[in-house]
Amino acid sequence: MSAKDKATNKEQKITITASTGLTKEEAEKMRVEGRIPRGRRRKRMEEVEARNRLDGIVYQAEKTIRDNRDKLNDADVKQAEEAIEEAKKAVNEGGVARLRSAAENVEKTLHKMAEELYKKAQAAAQNRQGPQALVQVRLLGPLLAAVARRAVKNRRRDRRRVCGRGRQQEAELRKVIGD
Repeated sequence: MSAKDKATNKEQKITITASTGLTKEEAEKMRVEGRIPRGRRRKRMEEVEARNRLDGIVYQAEKTIRDNRDKLNDADVKQAEEAIEEAKKAVNEGGVARLRSAAENVEKTLHKMAEELYKKAQAAAQNRQGPQALVQVRLLGPLLAAVARRAVKNRRRDRRRVCGRGRQQEAELRKVIGD
């Protein structure tokens, strides 16, 4: 680039060059490489979400066992503890499929324990008809409600995943299922 002062006839020239010094091929390579991590980020995000979900379920299962060990069958407690250990291994090892599988396994044992606790509390309420038995049933209500809400949420998410994210496809699926 050059500039010339017409009054004094002085001329100055300057050369502008790219500061990075990248060739066209290098710039194209960087652009292509920039696209690749997007898929990796999505996979990483799925794994983080699965890990967080599994951590929450493991915490809930451990809390249920700790609070109600005397009311649960030893076989159910042992099965739940084994599922929790497998879940902790899955958290350390990673992998979305493994994390989801472990979460489902822990959820199944948690559902089984909650069902048993509910039945025992209901039987105690019928036998005693006292305020303590009613309190036990009321305390289990939120636990069962949370488990049911989680199951419904997972069912909806899985249904959307199967049929795609389109509202029309989801509506068609609801008609078929009868929801």
